[in-house]
Amino acid sequence: MLVKLTNQRSANIDCSDKLGLVQSFFAVTLVLFDTAGGSLFTSRIFNMVDRQAVIKNSDMSEEMQAHAIECAQKAMENCNIEKDIASYIKKEFDKRWSPTWHCVVGRNFGSYVTHETKNFIYFYLGQVAILLFRSG
Repeated sequence: MLVKLTNQRSANIDCSDKLGLVQSFFAVTLVLFDTAGGSLFTSRIFNMVDRQAVIKNSDMSEEMQAHAIECAQKAMENCNIEKDIASYIKKEFDKRWSPTWHCVVGRNFGSYVTHETKNFIYFYLGQVAILLFRSG
């Protein structure tokens, strides 16, 4: 069986002999091939240790906090651009919790915002900060 790992830069790593811990902030795609070369299994692996959620400041219910973290994790699984991650989170919150939500995603930014009571969270997933709040 041949095991092939590819990271977002499309570099292939042949791990036929040994499987090791792959540490990366971005997704790694795992593809298992049978001896005939046919793909048996494809999976995206995320190092969740690198993406541990750390809430820095929050004024929202625990249910909303959990949803924010879940949305952010899903967004980071599917998107590589911060703008797209923010858009995904904002749209999910608009759908579930009513508009109008605002989301900022990045590694380095300052902010000073006015938000509705019980509708604010600022947290990190790994090295990425996420600011989510409702206003207007």
